[in-house]
Amino acid sequence: MSRMAAAGPAFLAVLLASVGVAAQSYDLAPTKDAPLRQQQPTTNYGTDVDLRVVYDPGGSPDTYRSVMAFDLTGIPADKVITDASLEFHVDDPSSTAIYVHAMNAAWSEGTVDWATRANSYGAPAIVSFTPTTGGVDRTIDVTATARDWHEGVLANHGLIFVPDIVQDAFVMKSREEIDPAKRPRLLVTVEDRYQLSLSRTLTVESDPIDGASNPHAIPGAHVLHRVTVVNDGVGSPTVDTVTVEEAVPAETALFVGDLGGGGSGPVLFVDGAPSSGLTYSFTALASGADDVEFSDDGGVTWSYVPIPDAQGFDPGVTAFRVRPRGTLAPESGGSSPSFRLDFRVKVD
Repeated sequence: MSRMAAAGPAFLAVLLASVGVAAQSYDLAPTKDAPLRQQQPTTNYGTDVDLRVVYDPGGSPDTYRSVMAFDLTGIPADKVITDASLEFHVDDPSSTAIYVHAMNAAWSEGTVDWATRANSYGAPAIVSFTPTTGGVDRTIDVTATARDWHEGVLANHGLIFVPDIVQDAFVMKSREEIDPAKRPRLLVTVEDRYQLSLSRTLTVESDPIDGASNPHAIPGAHVLHRVTVVNDGVGSPTVDTVTVEEAVPAETALFVGDLGGGGSGPVLFVDGAPSSGLTYSFTALASGADDVEFSDDGGVTWSYVPIPDAQGFDPGVTAFRVRPRGTLAPESGGSSPSFRLDFRVKVD
């Protein structure tokens, strides 16, 4: 039987990607907001404490829409937004739907009015809600839009609140409200774009004395390494950038034959479940076009061509690196994509 062994300090694998940190939160106040009034199309209401969303088709028809914006530039570019919740205080409730759209043109709090920006928004609405209870805080999910703003997919011109075509009125507090607890805020949660981790198991396959029956890691023993890489993050590294560098200690020799059968090469790439989304190829030890390279100077250069001895080992290999192709898939639904690299060494 084979024997499991703990990874000793002599073995070193380097995963060329940063390891993620815990989720971080941002509590953002609006940088600008204002109601827009149809009956006063060129009047600016940027200092109002109330943001009105009104549809009144009565004898003197009037409609209000309100705009609001947040600055997300303080969120680092290497983070991904996993949640963005807009919280606001309902001062006057409504029994009809309010539609929230992304604005598609720039505006200033001190000059914006109905005539210039009441219709400057895209369709469809990103979210709708019905604020039936007054005097309470309400939260709506704007994660997808905030993520698009942060990642440059969509220009960040803020949001506009549009009433349904049913007579009613809704009022929420603006950033000018005297009570800070009633002012709008955007609660944003971010994580690293990817969170890669690396783990290793060692299995002593055989030794010169006991063979494969209860083997020990003595000189001449064959030891199988399995290095597993997992992405627990909601994002992915840039395409073709995941690299695992493995140092081979001086007291061991790397097996440079076909570990998994003819043509497989000395490193086996085993995709995980769920799939990593990466691919790996091996052509030949001397190939410069496949996905594994070797070094005889500790990783300073990567042009060494291994020369197998009678048993298929080469003590001249001091390091190797594997660079699979593609984009490492992100975590989804609680499942983390992974892949594994297997290789064998002989203890000298």
